[in-house]
Amino acid sequence: MELMQKIASKLTQNNKVMLGNFIALMILQGANYLLPLLTLPYILRVLGTEHYGLITFAQAFTMYFTILTDYGFNLSATKEISVHRNDIDEMSKIFTSVLSIKLVILLISFFILIGAVSMVEKFHQDPLVFYFAFGVVIGNVLFPLWFFQGLEKMKYITILNVISRVIYAASIFIFIRKAGDYLYVPLINSAATIFIGIVSLFLVFKYYRIRCHFNWRYTIELLKSSFFFFLSRGSLTLYTVTNSMIIGFLFSTTQVGYYSLAEKIVNIIIKPFELLNSVIYPNMASNKNKQLIKKVIKWTGIAGLVIYIFVLIFAEPIILILGGHEYMPSINVLRLLSLMIVFVSIHTFLGTTTLVVFGYSKIFNLSTIIGSLFYVAVLSLAYAAHALNIATIALFTALVELFILLYRIYYIKKYKIL
Repeated sequence: MELMQKIASKLTQNNKVMLGNFIALMILQGANYLLPLLTLPYILRVLGTEHYGLITFAQAFTMYFTILTDYGFNLSATKEISVHRNDIDEMSKIFTSVLSIKLVILLISFFILIGAVSMVEKFHQDPLVFYFAFGVVIGNVLFPLWFFQGLEKMKYITILNVISRVIYAASIFIFIRKAGDYLYVPLINSAATIFIGIVSLFLVFKYYRIRCHFNWRYTIELLKSSFFFFLSRGSLTLYTVTNSMIIGFLFSTTQVGYYSLAEKIVNIIIKPFELLNSVIYPNMASNKNKQLIKKVIKWTGIAGLVIYIFVLIFAEPIILILGGHEYMPSINVLRLLSLMIVFVSIHTFLGTTTLVVFGYSKIFNLSTIIGSLFYVAVLSLAYAAHALNIATIALFTALVELFILLYRIYYIKKYKIL
């Protein structure tokens, strides 16, 4: 107790706010990832690799729409809210513009989904799984995470999200009893996401006095300023979400299942780094504290390396515990894909909290765009050489993260940003 009091007394008020928000975000995303992870072994065993792979395939496809509706606002709008956090009129204008754009893109996305399900054979064989998975896109549009991150206020959303994830986990055990119940998985996930979206909007209007304030000129400016962030996120999608799509089209949904299990494990490990970055970003946007970001990069880099070594050694028992012997092909994929933990633990903080904050947004966006082009090039060469499989796709994905890391380091040193 005395030790905790001493630590607390040494923290500045600013650091306490960041620490509190990091803990809140950890709980928020921990509920998003860890609670479903508790249900994952059950789902894997009840549904089998084929049905699990199909669900993952559908979720990967709808993730394109999530990226499209986000439109880079998780970076641009977060920064705008952070800068104008004491001006209700300005925040109302930002909020109305962002939500309006998102709703229009959502409508367009739904029509694209209908067209894809109707025309693509892989989709119209089981259309309901794609329509049910699309509910997550609706929930993400309604959920103004960018608003609360900009204000550095995450408590309400944390509580709501934990409740929704508990409902999700309980519903999985109640309603998923046999392989034929696979459609309930995306349906339950979508319902939980939409629920938190609706309630969070209620909180925004009730407790933060946000009102409708639409401004055409500002909305167009916001569209333009967010476009390169959208390109950056879209490029990131090429070597993350697209992996499951490629495997599904070229191989089988069973192979998607093998890859997806390894990918889920790595994503859960990477998530705390992304959360810490989200917490530091608004503060850096306001204060531009170089010493803070240097310390963060040092310690997250060390943490990333230690975690990678752990996963490399214990990949087999991790897979066996979560998926069982049926998912043995996931072991090598996990070992290769976990390389990216080391690279992401560093380059995440060299991106928005360094390059964007100090005025080098173009370099930040180009790092992911060019990284994606690198990914396409190596993937095409492997396909031409008949060397493409889930293991090589995992390796190429990790190499793209290394490329992005080196690219960002080069320009940070060149312009002496840190």
